[in-house]
Amino acid sequence: MAGLAVAPGCRFQALLAEFGEDSAPCGACDHCRGPLRWVRRANALWLGWRAALEGRLSTPLTPELDEAPPQDPGTAPVLMETAAPPPLSVADERLLLALVAARGKIAKQRGLAPRRVAGDAAFRRLATARPLQPGDPLFAEIVDAPAFVSIISRAP
Repeated sequence: MAGLAVAPGCRFQALLAEFGEDSAPCGACDHCRGPLRWVRRANALWLGWRAALEGRLSTPLTPELDEAPPQDPGTAPVLMETAAPPPLSVADERLLLALVAARGKIAKQRGLAPRRVAGDAAFRRLATARPLQPGDPLFAEIVDAPAFVSIISRAP
């Protein structure tokens, strides 16, 4: 797949060429569509390079990868995994939804993007900890903390 992403020309033509078929350009892929073709091509090249480094490809896509030091065949490449947050209780989920709704209203009133008022991770922490003081450190990055305190205090 990474080889297809960095192939020159129409993606549809490249895919069919792998199966020995010919076709006209599709007009729908990123190569056929875009004025930002070079940006997409650079992103595709980076993804292919990264996949080759992680050992997902049988052959590297760039000559620099041939010069990389060999890895021990018994070790797998280390991939950074983020742990999934623990599931919320039903009451915490309802509080989270109420906080997100209030964020939208506050953002609209202040002319801000909702994420500038507060992020989802911050709301998740608020929904589980349920602080009742606007001076709590959990409110450090949140705009209009008293509005969110009132929502938390009314939550069951």
